[in-house]
Amino acid sequence: RVLLVVDATAPEADDPFALWPEFLEQRPDPAKVTLIRNKADLSGEAVSLEVSADGHVTISLSARSTDGLDLLREHL
Repeated sequence: RVLLVVDATAPEADDPFALWPEFLEQRPDPAKVTLIRNKADLSGEAVSLEVSADGHVTISLSARSTDGLDLLREHL
């Protein structure tokens, strides 16, 4: 499993997979990629776990407040 952690307040967080094109060129199984959008407390995002159509998981959480860490633990 690959955990890709991004700062949800950063502009590049809207397309985080563009940050690591070399990894995507290997065509990993999307079901084994988890995108973790940290700093939900600062970005205003709701804490959530979403599964996309291709199978990758996105978890929005706040490590500082620990909101959403239970979602990450359950997912792993």
